[in-house]
Parts: sequence; C-alpha cells; structure tokens
Amino acid sequence: MTIPPKKSAFLHALRMLEITHFILHGPMQYVKQLFLIGLLSAVLACKTDKTAALADSDWTLTHVEEKGKKLEVPAGAQINLAFIDGKAMGRSACNDYSSDYVQDHSKLSLFEVYATEKYCEYGNWEANYFRLLGAVEKVELKENNLTLKGKDDSKLYFTKRTIETLMGAQSGGKMQELLALFPELPANNRHLFSILDGSKYEQFPFVGEEMPRQFYDLLDETAGSIITQGGGAYIIGKIGKQCLMRIPGNVGVNSLAIFQEKDGKFNLLLPVAFAGKDPYRQQDAWLEDLNGDGRLDLITRLVGEDSTGKTDKLVAYLQKEDGGIDRYRGQLTASKYVMQSI
Repeated sequence: MTIPPKKSAFLHALRMLEITHFILHGPMQYVKQLFLIGLLSAVLACKTDKTAALADSDWTLTHVEEKGKKLEVPAGAQINLAFIDGKAMGRSACNDYSSDYVQDHSKLSLFEVYATEKYCEYGNWEANYFRLLGAVEKVELKENNLTLKGKDDSKLYFTKRTIETLMGAQSGGKMQELLALFPELPANNRHLFSILDGSKYEQFPFVGEEMPRQFYDLLDETAGSIITQGGGAYIIGKIGKQCLMRIPGNVGVNSLAIFQEKDGKFNLLLPVAFAGKDPYRQQDAWLEDLNGDGRLDLITRLVGEDSTGKTDKLVAYLQKEDGGIDRYRGQLTASKYVMQSI
C-alpha cells in the first residue's frame, strides 16, 4: 500500500521524535521535546499549505501573457476560477464552466472543460482563456496573487477574490446574462419603426420577449422609472453594443428605445421610435455612422399633426466615446430617410 505524502511525512516526524528521545537528557527533556514537536509541526504545515493552496479558493483573472504579449481582460468581461470540491469552476465572460483538476505541489493539470453555450461579445476572449487553461502545467501562489503557467510559456494572472470583487463580479455576470438575451439584428436592417401602417397603431413589427424583472436593478434611474410606470420592457435585439427594447408608455405600447451598458448600468440612450394618434405623430429612426468614428449614430424623423398644423422634423444625434450624444450639425437628405407606411 502506498502511503499518502502527508501521512508519510507525519510518520517520519514521529520516528524522528523517537530517536530524539534517546538523545535528549536532563530536566529540560520535556521542554526540548515540545520545542521539536512544534518545529516539525510547522514544517509539516508548510508542506500542507503548498499542496492544498488552491482548495477552497476563488480568483479573478486580470491579464494573460502569450508570446511576450500582455493582454488585459476587458472591463466588461468577468472571468474567475474557483477550486471547490475537486473541481476547477467559474465564469468565463459568457458562460459558466467546470473541469476536473489534479495538483501536486507546483504541478497542476486541468482536464476537459465543460461549459454552457451562451453567446456574448467576449466570445473570442473566452475561447482563448479556455485554450490557455488547457495548457496549464505549473502553479505559483504568492499571497493574493495566482499565476498559472503553460507549457508554451503562456501565463494567466489572477488576484484573490474579496467581498468587493465578488460583488463586482456578480453585477458584471448579471449584466452579461442580460446582454446575452438580445439577439443580433441584421446589419442591413437599421431602420427602426414603431408601426407598420400610419393608420393602424395596433399593428407594430417589434413585439419582443419580456425582460425578466430580475434585471430591473441594472437599469439606470430614468429607464427604471419609465419601465416601471409602463408595466414592463420587451427585448428586441442589438446592433453592436446598442440594445433595442419596446417600452410601453404614455405614447403607446409600440414605443422603441435604445439602451447601452455603461459603468455597470443599463442606460437609456434615446427613445427612437413611437406613434400616437391624439394628436397624430409618428417617429422612425435609423442607425448609421454619420461621421465615420466607428460608432452608430441616431437619425430620427418625426411627422405629426396638431392644432398648429403638420410638422416634419429630421434630426440626428452623434454618439460620443463616453456614451453620451451630441446634436448633429451636418446636412441630412430627407429623401434618404423614408418613413414606414406613413
């Protein structure tokens, strides 16, 4: 029978105490024995800490290194690795995952990774993380920092999760779950309109699936108030980072608005399309990069009729880097933005 390393070391220590019994003499014998027991126990404790360092620990990935290149984890991607009950598990930006692992002092092996299959914008990061995780051979632990080293000299750097980082990760993971509910809208269909026919307000193209109320705490204050008063929000889809929802409100059940994640909150950018019949008004919107900065801008057109007569307004808003919007000062061609069945 093979004796486990910890038991073998302990039996060796007992044997050393038996030998010492014949060496130590005089009235200090008992004190010296206690001192030796304490010293050997400390040595054994150090050995135990090395072999069990990863058990019951939880870590957040900060960056990776591969071929001399350092890559920081994107701000919106939460990736963690926990070692619990013989499993390596965690959240990999888009999905939950787990794997069996074996640790022998500084050697570490992870086996096949099993993960859920949800899509999110950090899919490439997740795939790279799983690839590097599968190549891990060694582990290095220094206080609150963990480094996993791969056979190809790749490295994954983690920090220990505290109450603060756990709260942040929970919020980030919840946001990723919400964003994953939005299907990608066709890139060639960026005309957003609230009704199919200008005379039939009850027939609207974007119905959507109701957003679960468990995500309401992620809404910014303005959006939260509007959605609560309107009785819900309905997920339509997304283009890039912009998410489209139908928000029943005081204008009608067909009102559309664009949201975007910023600083851990789901922020209302702009109501973009709605229709009402008292007084008559209809608004359409188009998503287009007007100034070539890589961000989709918003072009809105409103037609209406009230006591003062008819109105037709064409206005555009530029999205800024910080998530805000600026009024567009350039010229817009009305014939380019034809409204839906007005």
